[in-house]
Amino acid sequence: MKTSVGDFEEGLAKDLLMAGKRLECRGSPKANRKAWHGSPLAYEHSIAAGTVVTGKLRKQAAKIVGYVFDATSGLTELTVDWVTGHPFALPVFASATGTTSKKFRNERNIGNSSDRRIGKTDAARIVATLRSGKILAKREVMAGMESAIEGIVRDRIGKVINEDFVRRALDEAGIPYLRDAPGADAIEGILGASRADFAIPAAAAPKAFIEVRKSGMNHASMFANDLSMTVIDRISRHPECVSILLFDGAWSGPAKEKLERAFDHVFHVLESDSAAATIKRHLAGEDMRKAGRLYLTSR
Repeated sequence: MKTSVGDFEEGLAKDLLMAGKRLECRGSPKANRKAWHGSPLAYEHSIAAGTVVTGKLRKQAAKIVGYVFDATSGLTELTVDWVTGHPFALPVFASATGTTSKKFRNERNIGNSSDRRIGKTDAARIVATLRSGKILAKREVMAGMESAIEGIVRDRIGKVINEDFVRRALDEAGIPYLRDAPGADAIEGILGASRADFAIPAAAAPKAFIEVRKSGMNHASMFANDLSMTVIDRISRHPECVSILLFDGAWSGPAKEKLERAFDHVFHVLESDSAAATIKRHLAGEDMRKAGRLYLTSR
């Protein structure tokens, strides 16, 4: 990637460039550029976007927490009317009890509420909960919200950006596909059915499918088993189908090795063009399946 010193001046471009290689600001544009080009790490778009967005959301969350605590005297003077008039404070209420918004809604039976609308009945339950229980300090509430922000941004930003690399590669190669979306058809396996991130050309009798995953060292192994089993189940039902994994983020060796055994091909998301080329060759009649595949049944 070509850069200029101007790219590392203060602003969004500098923030994205430095974050994409996990670098801290060096104090001057020239020093930033030198550190960036000297880093052995590959630039990761999803990490760049996620880090910048997380920073902005963290600042906004701090403002919301401060406003809620100031307006309600640290949540000690909370009323039903105030809660219904400030639904955006729902994550603050949840974090103040040391839990997540989803768990807070389920345990307090306020499943119809959201950060856009809270009805009077649910508001009364929220007020009763906060009056009867221990309320965490502001710094602890903020820490709980930061954790939620980081998780949401990591999952959603990673999915949107990484899958867009794949989409563009498939579009440029002229390959038809079905995206994963609510209501989309699933690929039938022997044991079950599941939606792929990209089914090619469709979920019924697929010729290929792509899964896109972003992971960190601390949880890569958590989904490696399930994903490997899903892949093996699909190709056992559709043995002519070629399976491809596109990954991003840090991976543990055992998790990656397990997925490499299950998939025919494994690429980094920045190699989406190579993945598309592999599928195009397969669709043209060249067998791109690997030897020694794992199946649920003997062949």
